[in-house]
Amino acid sequence: MFSLDRWLGRRQDPVLGIDIGAGGIHLVELGGPGWPLRVRHAGYAPLPHGALRDGSIVMPEAAADALRRALRASGTRLRDAALALSARSVMKKVVSLPEPAHEDDLEDEVDAEAGANLPFERAEVGIDFAVLGPTAGQDGFIDVMLVAARKEKIDERVALAVSAGLRPRIVDIESHAVVAAIGLAEAARATAAPQPVAVLQVDAERSHCLFMLGGELLFERELATPAARHDTDPVEQIGIEFERVSQMFRASTSLPDIAHLYLFGALPPGLPAALARRSGLGVTVPDPLLDITGGLERIAPGEQAQASACLLACGLALRSFDR
Repeated sequence: MFSLDRWLGRRQDPVLGIDIGAGGIHLVELGGPGWPLRVRHAGYAPLPHGALRDGSIVMPEAAADALRRALRASGTRLRDAALALSARSVMKKVVSLPEPAHEDDLEDEVDAEAGANLPFERAEVGIDFAVLGPTAGQDGFIDVMLVAARKEKIDERVALAVSAGLRPRIVDIESHAVVAAIGLAEAARATAAPQPVAVLQVDAERSHCLFMLGGELLFERELATPAARHDTDPVEQIGIEFERVSQMFRASTSLPDIAHLYLFGALPPGLPAALARRSGLGVTVPDPLLDITGGLERIAPGEQAQASACLLACGLALRSFDR
């Protein structure tokens, strides 16, 4: 998460969550008072086919126009924004470092570690980090998650926000924002004991599956897109891909089996029922505009039909608040 005020710092001022996907641009503003939060504003505008390619914005003027239309439709006056990069655009590595006496010393250590380990010139990448806690079995050391992305990828998102009159404050990682939003859905589901859950995002350009437990991301993989094979029904192919990735997750962990599956995005008709039959899991398509948050105050006309696809934008908007 690349905070443009403070690397990985959590803001207390609200930010608009803005999700730029192949199907269009979704934005969400959350607010209080108190908890649960409410959706104050939500908006959506479609993007022309081909505006995004492999996560990169290749039609910046069309994307800026869509973002401006989504802002107008939502009615929000908020201009601070949180955006996101796809997981494949980001490199993450957990390193163990001596616990510093001052935070500035830690930033210097992280920067040196990044320079020694990244396959790019240091000037070409943006660096961020999060302290995970003490290193197991090593007194005086801490585990730090190092996060890096090409500056051109970060600058692309920043330039889009600025062109629409926004102040970009945070560039997050899509999967981390999804985990934050699903954490609310899990709290609402109120299970007796925490078990791993799967989250499957289906998109016209790419689909992504992640597994989480207790608000922590455990494992993630990108799926082959339905368009990649024309001889296979999209629902059938997504089912096959989900089975494959689930087996990879089970092979990588000794945790209990997956307890539930959440779906969101551009879902083909019949997909939730087909995945429930195939996997034997309970399947939920969360509605972040109503079910995950405490309700809504104002959404743009037609936005309710896009409710499932707003989940990532909700997760980005949550970067404003501590529970």
